[in-house]
Amino acid sequence: MALTSRAHSPCTNGGTIIIDLKGKAFRRWLHLAVGLAVAGLFLYLAVRNVDLAEARSILFKVEPGRMLPLVAMSLALVGLRVWRWLLMFPCAMRPTRYQAFDAFALASLANSFMPGRLGDIARAGIIGRHVPALGASGAFATVVLEKVLDGLAVLLLLATALWLVPLPPWLMKAGAGAAAVFLIALAFLFALGSYGNKSRESDPTAVSTRLAPAQMLRALRGLFHRFTVGLSTVTSVKQLTLLLLMSLMIWCAEVWWVYLCLQIFAIGVPPQAAVVTIVLLAVGTMLPAAPGFVGTYQFFVVTALAIYGVAESPALALSVFMNLFAMSMTVVVGAMAILARLWVTQRAQTTAHHG
Repeated sequence: MALTSRAHSPCTNGGTIIIDLKGKAFRRWLHLAVGLAVAGLFLYLAVRNVDLAEARSILFKVEPGRMLPLVAMSLALVGLRVWRWLLMFPCAMRPTRYQAFDAFALASLANSFMPGRLGDIARAGIIGRHVPALGASGAFATVVLEKVLDGLAVLLLLATALWLVPLPPWLMKAGAGAAAVFLIALAFLFALGSYGNKSRESDPTAVSTRLAPAQMLRALRGLFHRFTVGLSTVTSVKQLTLLLLMSLMIWCAEVWWVYLCLQIFAIGVPPQAAVVTIVLLAVGTMLPAAPGFVGTYQFFVVTALAIYGVAESPALALSVFMNLFAMSMTVVVGAMAILARLWVTQRAQTTAHHG
C-alpha cells in the first residue's frame, strides 16, 4: 500500500528513483517483446515455403577462404564510417579518432543485441563525455545527420538501379516517398545548423525565467543549443558535399559486399539485385526487431531476391549467412574496442602510478 501511494503522490528522491527504474525496465521489456513479435512474424513469412534441409545444405557448402574479401571490406567500412562521423563534428569540437572508433564500435555492438537501436543513443552519450562543449545532445545531432545522409545515399543508389532496369511499382513509389521525407529532414537540419552557427557565441542559459522554473528552462535551452551547434557542419556546402560523397562511397561498398555474397552462393543475378537488397535491408533494420535483426533480415533479403526470380531456399541460406557474418564482424570490432579500452585504462593507471 505504501508503494502504491508513492507511485501516485509526490515522493522523496529515493521513491522517484525506484519508480523511474521500474518504468525503464518496463520500456526495455516492451521494446524486446515488440521486437521479438516482429521478428517472429517476418521469420515465419521468410521460411514458410522454404525447404530448410536444402537451405542448410547450401549454407554449409560455403568455403571459408572465400570470406576473406568480406572480412577486409567489413573492416574498411568501419574505418570509412568512423572517418565520416568525425567530419560531421565542428572542427573545434572534434573527438579523436580513437574516441570516435570506441564509441562507434560499442554502439554497433549494442545495436546488434539491444532492441530499438538504443546503441545510437549510447554512442552520443559515450562521445559526449569527450566533447563537453557539445555534450550528448550535440553528439546525437551528428548521429541524426548520419542517418539522413545514409537514407539519401541509399535512395540515390535505388534511383540508379531504376535507371538501369525497371523495378516493381511499389518499390518506386516507396522510394519517391522516402526521398521526399529525407530531403525535408535534411532541409530541417540545415535550418537548425544555421541557427546553431548564429547562436554559438551566445550564452545558451541567458534567458528570462519568469515563465518557467529557472533550472529546467536553462537545461532545455542548453540541450537545444548544443544540438544545433552539433549540426553546424551541414551549413557548409563544401562539407555537406564531401559527406554526401563519402556516404555514397560507403553504400556502394555495401552493395559490392552484398554482390560478393551473391557470387559466393553462385546466385546468378545482375548487380542491380544487390542494390535492391541493400535498399530493402536498410528499410528492414529501421523496424522494431529482435537482437541481431533476426527475422527482418531474412525476410527482406528473400523478398528482394524474389524480384529477380531467385528460389527461396538459396535466398534464405544467403540471408542467414549475411546476417551471421555481419553480426560476427560487429562482435569482433566491438571486442577490439573493449580490449583497446582496457589497454588504455591500464596504461593510464601505470603512468599515474609511476608519476
